[in-house]
Amino acid sequence: GNVDESVHVNNFENSHMLDLNCKKNGLYIISSNILTYTENFSCVYDLLNSVKRIGAQNMNAGRKKGLLGKDKFNRFIKEFENYKSEEDTYQLTYKVKFLILKKA
Repeated sequence: GNVDESVHVNNFENSHMLDLNCKKNGLYIISSNILTYTENFSCVYDLLNSVKRIGAQNMNAGRKKGLLGKDKFNRFIKEFENYKSEEDTYQLTYKVKFLILKKA
C-alpha cells in the first residue's frame, strides 16, 4: 500500500462460494438476498468510527498487532484524502448477504 507494505482490506468469500459452503455443510438455503449499504462521511475520522462501531477489524494473516503509530496514522489519513468524492465526502460501502438456512 501507499502507507506501508501491509494489507488492510479483508477479503471475503464471494456469494457463490458462500452458497456452496452452506450446501457442503448440510444447510439448505431457503432465502438469499444481497444488499448494498452506502454511507457518506464529511471526515475520515467519522468514517473510521463507523467501521469501529460495527466491530470490523483487520483479519489478514501477518497483520501487525497493537496500535498504529502516530506517523503512520497521519500518512493513512493523508492517503485517504485521495478518495474524497466530488461531493466532498468519503463513501463507505458494505455489501451484505442475508441468508435464511435450514438444516438439510
